[in-house]
Amino acid sequence: MLVTMASSTLKVEEREKLYYSKYSYKAVCRVMGAYYTQHVKTIDEFKDKLETFNTQMKRYPIYIPKVMTDEEYDLVEELINYVVSFESSDKGTIRREGNNIAFYSNDLSILKKAPSSVPKKISQAVLLPAGVKYFKRDVPAPYRVHFRESRINASIKEDILSYIEKTSGVEGSSALMRWLKYGHRWAEIWSSKTHYINYTDPSQLTMMHLLFPEVIGKNYKLEKK
Repeated sequence: MLVTMASSTLKVEEREKLYYSKYSYKAVCRVMGAYYTQHVKTIDEFKDKLETFNTQMKRYPIYIPKVMTDEEYDLVEELINYVVSFESSDKGTIRREGNNIAFYSNDLSILKKAPSSVPKKISQAVLLPAGVKYFKRDVPAPYRVHFRESRINASIKEDILSYIEKTSGVEGSSALMRWLKYGHRWAEIWSSKTHYINYTDPSQLTMMHLLFPEVIGKNYKLEKK
């Protein structure tokens, strides 16, 4: 859902967690040279830092603006002043990537003031009901259980694979099935929380807890929006 705001759009984003597990809002701004505004307090410090990267370091050439206009420098200066104020307010956190800079906070009014060369993209995290995953298309199964990330005995893979192949209404994710069928040289391996099993009956989850409890993690009900 989109809500129109002055010079920006507020997008409602349904998520299982808040941003960084504690912030409700995110504003993504685009400013040429934003990546190099970290740890600088003035536009002169920014220019010196940019010159250093241009002539000496060149670690991230794709991010280095070769030529900047006076208008772009003015926007960088505005961004630096905003960052200094934002950090001193202790009301959020910042993430930089290339010419994009994202601000996270619970104070929407602060994020509306962030400078950007294009309309800001402001998102509001709305938490989904706990234990439910929503799909825009038909759900693949009524339920899903994800694995835990843990160190396990490699021999347990045979038990998991056998259960999936012999049980009607149980299906492992493609990544899980490749992992189960791939040979390992070590006696102990790591399971991944990206692996999951879709199932059709709650009693099947009970059985999985009994057969291989060391890997069973969070389970979800799957519903179509």
